[in-house]
Amino acid sequence: MNVCQAAELNLPPAVRNALDRELDNYRVRSAVETVYEGKTAYLVTAQGRTERRLRMTIGENGELWKKVYECQFSVIDNRLMREESPFRIASIYTPEAGDDQTAPKTFIESISKISYAGGNLLAFDLYGLNPDGKGFSKEADAFYQKMIDRLLYMKLNGFCRVFGAAASKDSAMRLNAIRTVADYFKKENEFLFWIDGPDAASLAKAFKKIAPDLVVAAPGGDIEVVDAYPNEAPEKPVIVIGPTPSQKPANLHFLLKDTPENLKIFDQWNADPEEQNPVKPDNSLLSEQERQEGFVSLFDGATTKGWLPLSNGRLGFIAKDGLLQRTPGGGSIRTVERFDNFVLRLEYRIVQNGNSGVQVHCPRSNRASKVGFEVQIMGDYGDKPSKSSTGSIYYEIPPQVNANKPAGEWNSMEITCNGLRVKVILNGQTAQDLNFDDYDELKYRLRDGFIILTDHGADVSYRNIRIKKL
Repeated sequence: MNVCQAAELNLPPAVRNALDRELDNYRVRSAVETVYEGKTAYLVTAQGRTERRLRMTIGENGELWKKVYECQFSVIDNRLMREESPFRIASIYTPEAGDDQTAPKTFIESISKISYAGGNLLAFDLYGLNPDGKGFSKEADAFYQKMIDRLLYMKLNGFCRVFGAAASKDSAMRLNAIRTVADYFKKENEFLFWIDGPDAASLAKAFKKIAPDLVVAAPGGDIEVVDAYPNEAPEKPVIVIGPTPSQKPANLHFLLKDTPENLKIFDQWNADPEEQNPVKPDNSLLSEQERQEGFVSLFDGATTKGWLPLSNGRLGFIAKDGLLQRTPGGGSIRTVERFDNFVLRLEYRIVQNGNSGVQVHCPRSNRASKVGFEVQIMGDYGDKPSKSSTGSIYYEIPPQVNANKPAGEWNSMEITCNGLRVKVILNGQTAQDLNFDDYDELKYRLRDGFIILTDHGADVSYRNIRIKKL
């Protein structure tokens, strides 16, 4: 349903007119009557490019009372908010991630780096402005459009430093650049913008005049950037970009400098305590041949030892009758341990039209299927192979054959990762046999990480999960 079809909804004319006015290129997904502050209203959800969602609350007379984009930044009551919840920046500052001349390599590797360690935001310098600050080069324009789409798809926010360390000191160029950036990004409220330098306060005002809905970090702006940890609670949000503290800062926004030492420290801060005490595998369920080959069990058939919830603190699978069974409302699960090169074997059973998958080389944060990769599992017996069918490298490479069995039957899957080589065997047939280095989209993905069993709302079970490190 697109904007022009809003008239087909069973809504008052004033509400339909408001939708036509406010939706831009978003498509309405639902519109339900509700009560907002004691008055009749309509809660509308819509979806834009890269699956980004929009929620609006519209009064029955067409008044727009609330409009919130997915991943939207704002500052309310001196608190940084992401959508309608408090958000704390905790990540690594990777300036070169914004360099269009090294894209996509540096950009994707930066996302992988921060995601691996658990960062929740991509912080980068802006590149590609024309020498006079009026507009971007064609190459930079193309790159930033791809950056916006990718970050939206990954539901990852951005922190853009408008003037990097080597930026021009010419005041006219800087003012032109601020106007260019504000106009270019004025609808992209999933970004924060950092303006520094001796003229930062005046440039921040010029920026906000063009893009009043965007959040700016600058002297006198919505957020302050400092280089030392404050001794007292600040009156407004501050982001600390400075020395690495001895422990993870509590209740403060911070960006660590991009060094191997900081990445290791940040990864340790974000580790689950169980990662320090890996479970000794129970290999009694393995065949003698597999034990001799070096396989170990990742599921003992009776407990969920060795698995952690991916989010919300609740395991989305339970151990029952020798199976790992998806339980409603729980979510995906991951291994306690990371793996790089390995052979993974398992069996799965899924309902008709169901959706699940095995995600490999997964990071601590952000969209695992785009940082590592996912071998798709669907209840799609008999369907033509596609980028989203069983055995695909999710939404990138279709399988050579869809060897999935009918719904309810058990399937065997073997995934081999050895450097850049990935091979997937499904029910004895080769679904994938490829070199990631042959694909621009895959060549910069992580080569090490957790294994995830996904919960996409469908009944699915796994058993006989075992792995051999290579």
